[in-house]
Amino acid sequence: MKNLLVILKEKLSNFINEIKIFINLFKKENVFKFLNIIIVLNIISGLLFLIVEHNKVINSISYTQNPTLIDKLISVFYWGIVTIATVGYGDISPENPIGRIIVSIFIYFSIASVTLFTANITSAFTTKKMMERRGIMNVGKMKDHFIICGWKKSIHQILFELISLNPKLQLNKIIIIANIEPDTIELFQ
Repeated sequence: MKNLLVILKEKLSNFINEIKIFINLFKKENVFKFLNIIIVLNIISGLLFLIVEHNKVINSISYTQNPTLIDKLISVFYWGIVTIATVGYGDISPENPIGRIIVSIFIYFSIASVTLFTANITSAFTTKKMMERRGIMNVGKMKDHFIICGWKKSIHQILFELISLNPKLQLNKIIIIANIEPDTIELFQ
């Protein structure tokens, strides 16, 4: 039971550490900035749509006879999210020219902001993967690792002998510190 608690604590600690890494990468890649742009864009366009297409919004709310302001806001924010995500279901669509202009502008801005948001998330995940592949990690949390300083052509043989002499040694517990080109490491893997 005690071992299980230790394992769960270690797994939870690793999970929290991964979340912290992603939050830092998301900040570095401006993911939160573009998420905020999407939210603000949704709020502004939703309010404009509510003002211009008030009757259409009221008619789209079928679950109540006298919709409150909250019902209307939920409906237009739903419209905004659906429009951003899928360019609309068609359940709420503009009827007058001003509404159509607002929706057209909203669609263009939402395509751009969602594309940038997605690109920055992808960049953060790619950066994390590259860090893992190159062995860039938090050394403060490391313990029980085998460290090799330097690089030479016979490193493959050295590692083979090291692993054959220590069969319980895991590959992720071997750290190589060397001043070499990153492509060399990529080829080595």
